[in-house]
Amino acid sequence: MKRTVVVLSLALAAVGCRERQSLTSPHRLSADFSDGSLTTGNPHFFFLPPLVGQPSFSGTFNANLAPVVEICQVNLDSNGIPTGCATAPFSPGPVQLDGASQQYQVNWHTDAPAIDPSQFYRIQVFSSIQAFSLGTAPLGLADIDPVMNGSQLKNVKTGEFIGLVDGRTLPIKFRIEQGATCFGLTACFEQLVGPNPTATLDVTTPPTNLVAVSFPAGYLQQTVTLTIAQVTADCFDGSAPTLAAFGCYSISTSPLAVPPFTCANTAATCARVEVCPTLLVADPIYHDLRLYKADPPAPAQLLTEATATLITNCEPWVAPPPPSGLGSAGHRIVDLASGWHAVMNAVRQLVMPAPVYGASAMAHLGLGGLTCCFSNFGWGLTSPGLVMTASVSPTTLNIGGLEGTATVVITGTDFSLTNATVLGSIRQGLASRPAGQSVPFSCGGSLCTPSPSFNFVANNNTEGGTGTLVCGSAEAEFVLMQNATVRRTYTLPITLSQLSGCL
Repeated sequence: MKRTVVVLSLALAAVGCRERQSLTSPHRLSADFSDGSLTTGNPHFFFLPPLVGQPSFSGTFNANLAPVVEICQVNLDSNGIPTGCATAPFSPGPVQLDGASQQYQVNWHTDAPAIDPSQFYRIQVFSSIQAFSLGTAPLGLADIDPVMNGSQLKNVKTGEFIGLVDGRTLPIKFRIEQGATCFGLTACFEQLVGPNPTATLDVTTPPTNLVAVSFPAGYLQQTVTLTIAQVTADCFDGSAPTLAAFGCYSISTSPLAVPPFTCANTAATCARVEVCPTLLVADPIYHDLRLYKADPPAPAQLLTEATATLITNCEPWVAPPPPSGLGSAGHRIVDLASGWHAVMNAVRQLVMPAPVYGASAMAHLGLGGLTCCFSNFGWGLTSPGLVMTASVSPTTLNIGGLEGTATVVITGTDFSLTNATVLGSIRQGLASRPAGQSVPFSCGGSLCTPSPSFNFVANNNTEGGTGTLVCGSAEAEFVLMQNATVRRTYTLPITLSQLSGCL
């Protein structure tokens, strides 16, 4: 159903002519109106007099919101059908809560700026400034038509005249009930939360939502309306091809939650968002998943990883396996080249039960992320399509003698790596020995600097390995590490010999 609210003009001339045109012209009657009085409108949002007649409602009023009203000129197509805002929206001012009357109100002073009587105007109400800035659908809207009477309004649907305050001010009043922020959204969850001055506040959603939020003590200074909804399209900025969405949720609070302390990437100072991974562990890019925060159209930001303990309906997170045969936490490792000890310490962390943060965590059910504030949160790939290959020359190595040169090639489409290292080892049956490592390098786009190549040696005296290498067939294994995370592995066949000859 279409409904137009006729409002003011700044002149008194030609009143009858303009009002008749407003009531009879198809161009004028094609304006939009949406609230809970219509079957297609938000059932928990209602415009109130004097903009419309008194509606009927039965829901619970939500006084814990900071709604925003935006007004713009309406763009019309060739048939006079509204197609959205033709100008940048402006705010008539801050919305005030009238708790006694269970309503919100803002006064639109139509002479600041002055309206154009020849144009349509659209009033839109959003649940928060965040909902408006992210392009979320409004709770309700009303297209209005200025007429030539500077002291009266006219509702086109009812034909009733409504007086203006001071002849130029339109009081925009509306009612928002609990449940309004989820209207039209997929898998949406709304709840009043806070304040939490002394204790952590955990919020879980229905099992089908696969998402949860944890607020550290002191984060929420007042009661807010928390809304969590699945984002089915455009989670990330479309110009970021390195990101691919694997489960995305919009999280917002109204009023906007602003903690009294700075988020310093710790569980005590940042909120934690948890989202279930949506790839199976057998997927080759499973361990490339990371949680990102996105404020489209701004580029997405990688979150600091954190333990996830609230999304218990997830498949258990499986950490990347440690490089084969490179020892365990109890082995002592010596340097083969600069930085080897540091890399092996990182590998050791993957098999120790103590760490529970980051992509290498083994003790939590999913992966979470720390954030200062709320927006869209979704899974992305740190390096989609990342491929690693390697070669050793020569392919026959003398145990304890002849060194080879390992050359690693990393390719992909617009991938990024920082603080990366390739770790080499030799596997032969139950035996496994460290064989060398590259210097730390970084990659951007399709170029890695410096190129990951290093000396490759077969040596039974290297600490940190297991078993004894003997003459015969073996495998050279290469592990791409980024900090403490295994990103890719690659193996190729080699042959082992001895200077004294093989039996």
